[in-house]
Amino acid sequence: MADIELDWVAASFGADFRLSDGDLSQLNELRSAVVLSLFSWRRANPDDRLPDDTSNLMGWWGDHYGTVQNSRLGSRLWLLRREKLTQETITRAREYCEEALQWMIEDKVAKAVTVVTERNSIDRLDISITITRASGQEIDLRFANAWELIRQGSQNG
Repeated sequence: MADIELDWVAASFGADFRLSDGDLSQLNELRSAVVLSLFSWRRANPDDRLPDDTSNLMGWWGDHYGTVQNSRLGSRLWLLRREKLTQETITRAREYCEEALQWMIEDKVAKAVTVVTERNSIDRLDISITITRASGQEIDLRFANAWELIRQGSQNG
């Protein structure tokens, strides 16, 4: 059975179930996996600089009980929420996305995952993901204006 398909809803910085003919859609499970991997906030590393004055490292409590050692859900994109959108920040965003999607290669869900982060205006960062399956099939996903999503996420959780 496939996973339930999720649609990213930028306006509410969240995901919602996609319906198909009045039932939950089970298509595009990789899109759902990418949404969860990128836009769930992974626990910060001990040496990460936190974006506020708290000691909140974020992260999902279930990571402590996983069957794979050091397995973490989500990305560290949230660490960028108070940064200026510089080339260094864009590079870090790409690195955080690659880190969050590495599990797809390790679990042999994908043969390769390519991440492109690009600035499209003074305050707009787009993220493009290409997932190459073992069969050679490529799946392209694009998250327009991800910078706004990262910044909104700081207000919503």
